[in-house]
Amino acid sequence: MTTNKQILLIVLFLAIIFILSALNIYAGKMYGPAPTPVIYRTYTISMNLTDSRPTTAFLTSIASTYPLLYREDTLVVNTTPVWFATANQEFTIYITNATPVSANQSIILKATSTANDTGGITWQLEVPLYLVFPQQIYAQWYVVITENLGGNSYVVFAFRTGLEDLTDLLNNLTEIGGLPNGGKWRTLLPMELLLWL
Repeated sequence: MTTNKQILLIVLFLAIIFILSALNIYAGKMYGPAPTPVIYRTYTISMNLTDSRPTTAFLTSIASTYPLLYREDTLVVNTTPVWFATANQEFTIYITNATPVSANQSIILKATSTANDTGGITWQLEVPLYLVFPQQIYAQWYVVITENLGGNSYVVFAFRTGLEDLTDLLNNLTEIGGLPNGGKWRTLLPMELLLWL
């Protein structure tokens, strides 16, 4: 025969099991499965985005042949600072594959930064480590720099590299004066840009 103490112990035991089950279900819903951590490697890319001006040698060569053009160019060179259009403006750098890579995945890396008072700019590009280590990812790459003006993005610089490893491209861009190996330097067609911008 069951006594009141035994019934109380059974009820208490069942209550503890119920409470532990409820906490376990609540903890699973509250926290969920642990996310897979992604480790990033930061690449620092620095440039000076000033506008181009004719060289003194060029101006001297057109002085007698094209005097009006010479006068106009010298006025521009002598009156407008070369960083006039780029100082304190926001620029975004994009790096994406122009040709397929393994598993047909699209790779789009981007960073946005604001130029300083003389057009100098530094981007901190966060790249997932699995894109640069341990395997090499070969493709032709688009490197595009856009300027944000009035809520619109305008392309100010674009080129397509030759076939090269993403790590090599990033390392070359982080070096002063670094250029992509085997690059095919050309302006992108507007339709090509619209496909991924």
